[in-house]
Amino acid sequence: MKILKATRFWFGMVTFGMAITIPPEEMDTCRQLMRPAWIVAGLQNDLFSWEKERATATRLGLWNVINAVWVLMKEHSIDVADAKAMCRRIIKENVAAYLSIVEANTGNESLSLGLRRYMDAMKYSLSGNAVWSLICPRYHPTATFNGLQRSLMEANGVGDDTAGFHVKTPKGAKESLDMTWGIGGGVELSPNHAREQQPIDHCG
Repeated sequence: MKILKATRFWFGMVTFGMAITIPPEEMDTCRQLMRPAWIVAGLQNDLFSWEKERATATRLGLWNVINAVWVLMKEHSIDVADAKAMCRRIIKENVAAYLSIVEANTGNESLSLGLRRYMDAMKYSLSGNAVWSLICPRYHPTATFNGLQRSLMEANGVGDDTAGFHVKTPKGAKESLDMTWGIGGGVELSPNHAREQQPIDHCG
């Protein structure tokens, strides 16, 4: 169910944002080709949001967490660390599968231009979301908003009681990006870099 929600969200966000139209008769093909990418979208979100969602469930007195990490823990009788490792492995497998699909269909003119653009755009959407997840205040209490973000928040009546700017990549997250996309080792998450790159978190 959560993967299905991720599918709808990413499809709507990317196609609307880029003014992409995929013909209705091509939607079955789209779903088939995009399945690995949508799996990555859902599992990547669950991997990075685990601590936040677990804390919320505990605060509300819930015994379960609607998160793939929790599902893997229960289905395979493993702990959090092993479940996260399994989640990363599944993500990596689907990233490889998706990149192969994109490469194989880049010049496939039997597919509409809209579908080909969408397939290519999802590479950047997924990798960008992974980088955002590494530094955003939504998942990392030690990260705060920059000056521009604070100004926009104040203009919209959104409070921020944090001070200073600190980015602390949680253990395992950067390794996950490296394992998944092969770029984690080269990403420098310095405060200056984060000030420039960090997006506004409307949902934190």
